[in-house]
Amino acid sequence: MAEITDSHVILSPGAGVQSTALALMAVRGELPGFRRPVAAIFADTGWEPRGVYDHLHWLVQELGEALPVHIVADRHPDGTPANIYADTLALVAYRRERAPGLPVYVKETRQQNPSLLKTRRHGTPFIEIPVWARDDFTGKIGQMRRQCTGSYKIAPIYRCTRQLIARPPRIRKTRPPFVEMWVGIPAEERDKRCKPSREPWITNRWRPQPLRRG
Repeated sequence: MAEITDSHVILSPGAGVQSTALALMAVRGELPGFRRPVAAIFADTGWEPRGVYDHLHWLVQELGEALPVHIVADRHPDGTPANIYADTLALVAYRRERAPGLPVYVKETRQQNPSLLKTRRHGTPFIEIPVWARDDFTGKIGQMRRQCTGSYKIAPIYRCTRQLIARPPRIRKTRPPFVEMWVGIPAEERDKRCKPSREPWITNRWRPQPLRRG
């Protein structure tokens, strides 16, 4: 792959083993030949396990100013931070049109609860959470198309990334500044979770790219 110029390295940690190891090794100088991240961005869904928040707090303190950690979250139209659990309860109770990211089973069919649906430009309905509903025609229960990671994690991370690198609005996506995003994913999950970035100006790395010499 060609060398990326005018770019910044940013770590996208999930407060797990892999991203924690990357962060600590980077600030301790244990990744010779690799560019050092300028920041880390953690996307908070509002309802992570207590152990995740405890570990994240420890990691922020451990990294200190050497690698600042920015904690971001998606927000509702009224400005309140999203909470994936509260949003789920509101969804199944018909109190919110937007669907969050938990596996939910509902008794209604897809059309009986229209709050489960969200339509793309080409008209294909999808939801943001893993929801199982009964098909109107076959009567079988199946999982509906969903999109939760994009709203609760990727979008907030991208917004924060733009601010950190001072990327101007309305700039052509193929123009710098660029970002090399480090993502810590277990090797056994790479086939399922290692996907390219949705933005041309961001390049996802599941293994840091060494600096080219000469």
